Amino acid sequence: MTLDEAIKHAEEVADTCEYEASKYDMSDSYESHVACQEGKCAEEHRQLAEWLKELKKLRGQTRWIPVSERLPESSGVYIVSRWFSDGEESAILTDANYYDGCGEWYNDNRINWGRDLVTDKIVAWIPLPEPYELADSEKE
Repeated sequence: MTLDEAIKHAEEVADTCEYEASKYDMSDSYESHVACQEGKCAEEHRQLAEWLKELKKLRGQTRWIPVSERLPESSGVYIVSRWFSDGEESAILTDANYYDGCGEWYNDNRINWGRDLVTDKIVAWIPLPEPYELADSEKE
């Protein structure tokens, strides 16, 4: 089961539990108890779906993504792994600007790595982490 399938399944179970809970007679003590259990199941599956969505977002931010798999969805600065094949093969990490309008990578000097540096190839990328947020106690 993929992460997307697990999210969908958790949401479907929550919907089903909510629907089932609405069918019970709340004036009957037994049915009221069963409806409460169905409601609790729905809440737990909604929470599970939210956690899985958060996991999906975090996974996308913390793993290297090969450019052969996909490019970033939006323009921005990314950490990239560059591969040099000019005699001495090696890889380095650096930052690069990606422009989704043209689907190309540039360095700080606006040199297009896809055209101008033929021995230099970006092979994978990863989004930058979110900036650190100061706690209220740190702002003083």
